[in-house]
Order: sequence, then C-alpha cells, then structure tokens
Amino acid sequence: MTLGVLLFFTLVIAMGVRIFPYLTIEGDTVKLLNGLARATQGAGKFGWEQLHYFSPLQHLIAVVAINDMNFFYDATFIILTSSLASFFIVVFGGFFLLRRLQLDPISWMWFLTCFSSPLIVYARTTFVESLAAGLNFLCVVAIFSRSKIWAVFIPALLAGLSKETAPLMVFTLGVFALALRPKTEFDRSNKLSAKQKVSPELIALTAASLIADILNKSFNMLRYATIENSFYSHDLMQVSSVEQYFTFLYAGFFSMNGGIFFHWPAVILILLGLILAKTTGKIQIDKDDNRIRFTIEKVKPFVPFVFLFAVLAGFSIWHAPFGWISWSNRLSLPWVIPALWLTLAAFGVPILKVFAEQKHPVVRIALMAFWLFLTVIGISHVIAFLYPDRSFVFVGAPTSVCPTAWMGFWPNPIDYYDCVNSYMLDNNSVLSKQWTLIKRADDVVIIVLYSIAMAFSGFMLAKSFSKTAAHRSDGNLRGEFPKE
Repeated sequence: MTLGVLLFFTLVIAMGVRIFPYLTIEGDTVKLLNGLARATQGAGKFGWEQLHYFSPLQHLIAVVAINDMNFFYDATFIILTSSLASFFIVVFGGFFLLRRLQLDPISWMWFLTCFSSPLIVYARTTFVESLAAGLNFLCVVAIFSRSKIWAVFIPALLAGLSKETAPLMVFTLGVFALALRPKTEFDRSNKLSAKQKVSPELIALTAASLIADILNKSFNMLRYATIENSFYSHDLMQVSSVEQYFTFLYAGFFSMNGGIFFHWPAVILILLGLILAKTTGKIQIDKDDNRIRFTIEKVKPFVPFVFLFAVLAGFSIWHAPFGWISWSNRLSLPWVIPALWLTLAAFGVPILKVFAEQKHPVVRIALMAFWLFLTVIGISHVIAFLYPDRSFVFVGAPTSVCPTAWMGFWPNPIDYYDCVNSYMLDNNSVLSKQWTLIKRADDVVIIVLYSIAMAFSGFMLAKSFSKTAAHRSDGNLRGEFPKE
C-alpha cells in the first residue's frame, strides 16, 4: 500500500511536468544565462562584469553547459532537473527517514504536508528555492543522524552559495538540528573535556558557512569590485519604515496572497499541535557537580515556531519579502521545509503518545478533516504547478488600488509600497483564482489523480495512528535511528 501511494504521487508529478519545453522560464533565468553568454564572448578573457546579481549557486549550475552548442536549452534543462530532483529528495527522503525513526504516522503527516505545500510549484521552475531546500534538508538530516562530516559540509557549503544571506541562515539551521537531535548515552555521560564537547558536525557547519561567505564576497568582488552585491545593497531594496516592516511581517503570516497561514496551513497546525502536545518542564539538580540546570522540555516546543517567526521577520526587511516574482512565500521555503522535518523528527514521539492516548473516534475524524483541508489548499498549488506562467505574479503587480504599480517602483518607492501592500493584503486570494485556469481535460485528470493520492495518504495517516494507539509502548516509540 505504501509503495503504491508513493508511485501514484510520482505519476501525478510526471504527468504534470509533461514536457520541459512547455515551461515558461522566469525572467531572472533569462538574465542569468544572457550574462553568462556575454561573459564568455571576450577574446581569451572572462567578462566577470557581465554577470548579473544572482547567486553563485545559480551561476555554478548553469556554467556546466556553457560550452554546449545549445547552451540556453541545456542550461535550463539542468536547472529544472535539479529543482525536480531536489523536490523528490525532500519529500521521499523525509518520508522514509521518519519511517526509519519508527514514526510511521508522522511520516504520512510529512508526506501530506509537503504535497500540499508551495514547494510542489517550484519543483518545475528555474528558481533556486527547490534546490536550496534540498541542500538544507540533506544538511540537517546529516546532522540529526550523525552522518559523516562530509555529508554535513558539502550540502551546507552549496546551500550557503544560494543567497547572499544564506551562510548565516545555514549555520542557524544547523545549530537548530544539533539542539533537537536525540542524545546518545555517550552524550549523556557528561564526562567529556571541553575540547571533546565540540561537535564535529558543528565544526563542519562552521567551516562550510565561513567558506560560503568568503566565496560569496569573492564572487561580488569579481563582478562589482566590492564585497557587497551592489544591486541588493541599494537603499531601495531595504525597508526603511518600521510601519512597513511590520506590515510585511503580518503579511508573511496572514496575507491571502502568500501568507503561511493560508498558503501552507499545515505548518501552523503542526506547530500549534506540538505546543499543545508537549508543554511540561521542570528543574533538575545535577548531583555530580551540584549544579542546577533547567531542562528545556518546556521551551523546546516553541523553538520551531520561533525559527519560523525569525525567518519571516528576516525577509520582512527586504522590499519584496515573498520574492520579487513568486507563488506564495517563495523565499521562506528553503528554510521552513528542513526546519519542519526536524520538528517532526524530534517531537514525533510526544505527538504519537498524545494521539495514542486518544481512542475516541473524533481523533480519526479530525485527522481526515486535516487531510481534506490540505487537499483543497493543495489543489490550488497543483494548478500553479501546471500553469506557472499564469500563476506567478510580480510583487507589486497592478491592482484596482494601484493600477500602475509595477512601473512606480523605481521613480517613487512610496507608491511601490502602497501597491505591494495592496497586493499582499487584498482579500481576493489567488488560491481561489487558480480554479479559473482549469481549461483542459488532462488538467482535470491530474487534479483527480492528485485528490485520490491525497485520499490514500489521509487514510494511511488515520490507519497508522490507530495502529499506534492499539500497540502503544514506549519502547516502540523511540524517535532515534536504529543502531547499525
């Protein structure tokens, strides 16, 4: 049954992709490839100044095909393939790792959450968010599972090249993973020297973040003769008004046109459920050295929510917090996705125990309602997946309040922010508008297949929770990777 559901979802994605040339390549990729093409036209000299303001990672992927005869097509194909592959790594990798942690119901919750998320849209675009999410996911999984040092270093380094601010965020995410991973008996012995207490994963994470930051600045030096990205550091790119900052922060959560609460409600529901499921704590006295230490059982459930808040607060400083061109909150996806998996992996046991103690039929009904809610939201994302060219919008695109919004940014930034607020806080949600894009019979087929696959997953979620309730034992709810 499990394999059948996974294969079914794969079929849905495969049908949705249809054929790569059908895709509308977003404008940033066109600029990226044009800049690379011009940079290589000089006689024996690479024209660094011709490169655009995009990240080193985007250039690194595209430059693989720089010597191909059909450079634009081949480079685009490589970028799209990396996005699609990263999506499958995140969804299926996270699913099977949670099952290896003996958290079967949580694995289905992860599956439903990912396939009803905006990430499905970016699986078939040339934006770098899907790839960055995959790299961050590999990094936190390597830390959480105590993998080899290189398994932490390589994805952390590449993820750090995905944005100007990525190195710091990669480091923060890695520390988050270190804090939440289960302790071993070796960790609990508390008899290590100060030097031995330094985690090798932390060393690899720190090195990768620092090297990525140096490479980012060096790349800027080659392009702009300064370590700063002259385009991103422009005053107009930063929010200067406190009122506007909090407007963007509010929109990050509650905007009908991209806020997490409406476009990815599973995240909010899971985090709130976690806080309700695990909110006890106490003070313990360490008898070995007579120190009083606070256990963090009462604080830990709030850490994921604080991380989500910090991500949205950080992007609220940017003039386009959802992304200049976006569907939903594009910029937050590479960070929220791996953080959500960490949350489910670290707190899956208390969540399971809470559900295991609830034997009332209402629990199963609530789980099925959870599935139905996610399916309705997910269908809008699937339509955007099918028609990215019609679904992606410019932040600040013309609205009834501001009909000339797009052209008003550079001459008059005040008009731009009026327009951007109009778009973000407009009550006419783009989620509902998506249904008007359904025109073809194969669109309906894909949506029906998606709904059936979600139904199977919802059934498996309810079934696995029931099985947990019937066979509950602390020994079976470890939340740790089995020893090899």
